[in-house]
Amino acid sequence: MAGSDSDDDYMSEALLTSMNDVKPGVSKSREQRRQLTIHANREVARSQKPMKKTELEKAKRDEVLAKPISAESKGFALLAKMGYKPGMRLGVQKEGQTNGLDEPLPIELKTGRTGLGHEAEAKKQQKERCEAHMKQMKERAAMHNVLVGDFRKRKRNQGEQKIVIGDIMKSRKACHELDTRNDLELPVEQWHWPIYRERKAAEDPLASTFRPTPQFPKRKDLPFSDEDEDHADEDDATYVYANGKPAPREERLRELTADELDERLRSITEHLRNTHLYCVWCGHQYETDLDLTDQCPGVTRGDHE
Repeated sequence: MAGSDSDDDYMSEALLTSMNDVKPGVSKSREQRRQLTIHANREVARSQKPMKKTELEKAKRDEVLAKPISAESKGFALLAKMGYKPGMRLGVQKEGQTNGLDEPLPIELKTGRTGLGHEAEAKKQQKERCEAHMKQMKERAAMHNVLVGDFRKRKRNQGEQKIVIGDIMKSRKACHELDTRNDLELPVEQWHWPIYRERKAAEDPLASTFRPTPQFPKRKDLPFSDEDEDHADEDDATYVYANGKPAPREERLRELTADELDERLRSITEHLRNTHLYCVWCGHQYETDLDLTDQCPGVTRGDHE
């Protein structure tokens, strides 16, 4: 404890007076004052963002235009001679301005390097280009709709054509079978029976004598097969019915129009109904005319759906 009493207390008056009183920001020499001045100037320059020349000009112009016209200006003196008084409006009445102007017209400075009227012409051309583009887009959309409509129509017509040709082919087979039961050697119409192309012996000696014509395909989904089409145009080919009687060249149903196909189907179905009391869509031969009339829904495929 004696040793501690001999040491100076850190809060004693002697220790506090011995410390130098140094204030921040206060320089003791000329060099320190110069450095402090440079630092202060840099801080001021950083805090103030320099304005561009155009911005300075605009600021000065706005400051001048914000002040009212001095009564001592020559323009005010000329207006005063014509009867103008402070607070009056000038100019004729226009749309949206009932009593003329109470403020001077704004100044519009041209900053670009283009000629007078170039901006208006550029806006006009841009508008025309936009309208032309919109017109072109509308035409493309209309053409697309037409093409889509034509495509759907073609697909629908092709599907309907396959259905009609299939009905004709089934009717021809039924007509041949029923006419043969009635001891008919030839059909009422030449195309009412299936027609076959007679095969030559040199083609295939082991094959049957008769070959189905292109109208009776190997695949159900196509009215023609590629192999049959290759032989359909041979000039020396002969055609017969199933009983061996000569027959005319088979016509290609796919090449007929929709009206011609409908007429073919109507003709053969009427023959089946009137002669044999048979309906190709019912797939049934009725006993009497009364049964056919009462039990058969109608004379077309649509009546049976």
